[in-house]
Amino acid sequence: YRAAVPAEDAGIYTFRLRGADGPAGAVERRLIVARSDELRLRPPDTALLREVSRDTGGAFDPKPADVFAVGADRARSSTPLWPYLASLAAVLWLADLALRRVRLFERV
Repeated sequence: YRAAVPAEDAGIYTFRLRGADGPAGAVERRLIVARSDELRLRPPDTALLREVSRDTGGAFDPKPADVFAVGADRARSSTPLWPYLASLAAVLWLADLALRRVRLFERV
């Protein structure tokens, strides 16, 4: 079966189909109509996309090969220093203990 139902207002519409045997063979479907502007399907704003890509140094509508091409772009990366500093502290602590226990510069 096919039916056309006007859904002009936002909301939830419930459709129930009953067969000849009554509620036992009923089928229920819901249709949610949202009239929010952000959910509307619209074509992309290519002028804005071109402007953003130009201002940020990117490329508008690049080819797939260009997306994965290795370029001269560099990214910064950070290296945590705590493992090196903790190791240095442990070595200096052991050296301090050794110098306190072993008397190298004392006369007996």
